[in-house]
Amino acid sequence: LTKTIDTSDDAFWDQFWSGTVNNISDIFALVTAEDIHTLREESPANFMTLIYKAVEKLDSSVIAGPSMSLSEQAIVLNCVRLLTRLIPFVFESEEWRSFF
Repeated sequence: LTKTIDTSDDAFWDQFWSGTVNNISDIFALVTAEDIHTLREESPANFMTLIYKAVEKLDSSVIAGPSMSLSEQAIVLNCVRLLTRLIPFVFESEEWRSFF
């Protein structure tokens, strides 16, 4: 992820929540603190886009509401899990706190 990935490359970004992640432990094992620090420092545009895309996916899921399929529900859960993993790293750095 050190090469800037286009924000419109949904196939790339969707892999972060459409995979076989089944619980928060999977996210913490797959996305290590070192990975996040590296991403945030070496490719801040990708770090921002990953967070933005996860929130965007959640936002689009709100429209589906209670009629979401089980796979759509899993995507929502994985977005929340990923954001739970990433957001603390935003707030640990003073320069990133204004991101929100």
